[in-house]
Amino acid sequence: MTFQITGIIWNVTMKHAEVAAGGWAADLAAENAPNPVTIAIDIAAQYIALIDSIGGNNGVDITGVIGCQGCVTSPANLGIYSSLSHAAEVAVGIATTVGDFIVNALSEGVHAVENVATGRAAPWVGLAIAGPVGAAMGALIGGFFGGNKPVPQYHYGIVPDRANIGQWESLTFCQIGQNKVQNVVHPTVSILSWQGFFRADNGGGGAIWCNSTKVQDWETFNLINNGDGTVSLQAVDKGTYLTAVLGGGPGSSCYCGAIVEKDWEKFKLIPLNGGQFALKTLDKGTYVSAQN
Repeated sequence: MTFQITGIIWNVTMKHAEVAAGGWAADLAAENAPNPVTIAIDIAAQYIALIDSIGGNNGVDITGVIGCQGCVTSPANLGIYSSLSHAAEVAVGIATTVGDFIVNALSEGVHAVENVATGRAAPWVGLAIAGPVGAAMGALIGGFFGGNKPVPQYHYGIVPDRANIGQWESLTFCQIGQNKVQNVVHPTVSILSWQGFFRADNGGGGAIWCNSTKVQDWETFNLINNGDGTVSLQAVDKGTYLTAVLGGGPGSSCYCGAIVEKDWEKFKLIPLNGGQFALKTLDKGTYVSAQN
């Protein structure tokens, strides 16, 4: 196990054997990790084990922010620490969760960072940041928002019809905490797309959008491990499930109104670089996409 910290951004890497062994407090203490890190890792234990399994039991990379709830966990060597550690050098507003921190870093502190992928300046102008910080944050902007700040009043749709993975299908799962459903404890997550956080309209029971800039109850989901290589996403407010209508594919759509889990409510998490994942429908094998 290794621990490192840059400013307020911390990172823990674990091998599979360390994930499987559990009881990480002593190892973290030996690495001089502060108590908030140990607490965050302990709360995320179930989520960490799930991500390790999804990544083929090759270990995990865990990144969090001191003072923010939750963490971002990915299979080993696919994490977000390098980019987020540069965000620690940028002044950002107060954030409740690690997902909010990412949005604040992009939306408030790097308004005119040069987009290294395209050479274009981000359209939400303000303070320019040069050097490696600007490069890293420019890459984050390109990865999350395509250079554009989310606009909550616009209803960006979520559609499970894509055959391939691109920017619109790349999602950041930010573990928040835990929630007990029918006496079973599940990790809770927010899901950040390039258009904003997934939001179950009215807390569930109907439409789902990807236009939110802040994590609250409507942006929080139980991540349910189905034990068959799939997961389901349940709105914490109303308890309804994310559904790929028709099982995905051409002409399909997403809503968050199902009251029971069936095949249309099951998805595979596909690990991507930079700590992101794609959501692949079980039924048709197509990917969930955040539309503009």
